Amino acid sequence: MAGTTELVTADPTNSFSANAHADKLSSHPISDDGRFVVFWTGASNMVSGVNGTNAFVRDLVNNQTYVLSRTATGAGSNGNNAVITPDGRYAAWVGSFNNTASDVVDTNGVFDVFRSDLANLNNITNRLVSVRADGVNSGNDNSGLINNGGPDTPEISPDGRYIAFMSRASNLVGGAIDGNNADPTANNRRDVLIRDMQNNVTSYVSTALGASTAVIAARSRLRSTIRPRVAVASLWRSKARPRT
Repeated sequence: MAGTTELVTADPTNSFSANAHADKLSSHPISDDGRFVVFWTGASNMVSGVNGTNAFVRDLVNNQTYVLSRTATGAGSNGNNAVITPDGRYAAWVGSFNNTASDVVDTNGVFDVFRSDLANLNNITNRLVSVRADGVNSGNDNSGLINNGGPDTPEISPDGRYIAFMSRASNLVGGAIDGNNADPTANNRRDVLIRDMQNNVTSYVSTALGASTAVIAARSRLRSTIRPRVAVASLWRSKARPRT
């Protein structure tokens, strides 16, 4: 593929381009070897029978496009802001439809964060990232949104184990008090969290001194490198007492 330009947003016949805007790429849209590209579009001719805005992955070796944001019934699930790991094994994205994850019931009817396993592109499996603390359902508010209500891009570690995201949900971390939830001046500011997909544990990154979470400004952004502890670039104010 070196020295060539290829159409990523091609229809199933590889004869035509997308029939709607398909220029939506995240900060990490392509695998290191250049084989896989993730994107999202409202085009209805990317994959047969799939309509609406969805997240996709394109295999540039086999010239095939696959839906990431597919529900159990085969319908699209309003997928956005997809990112992919360097080796092309995992992708993370934001979607708003229920019945998308294979591991956890999702009945909140709002935006959540998902991880797709791309080991078998003909049978992509999705796991819910924005899981509530008891592990049996999704959170009690939107996850993966920015201040204007649009989707934001999650960050995924190179091995796909850790995923960092923003959320307004107050029930994703057990034993923690969500300071935003009780703060009348918070103005829907959200917290930054990180999910360990191996141990099935979610932790606050935006932790203030004491038990409450910090109040994160709506324009917060996650840095691109994730380890077990993630670094966050944000404007924030803490309700906790400053260190002395």
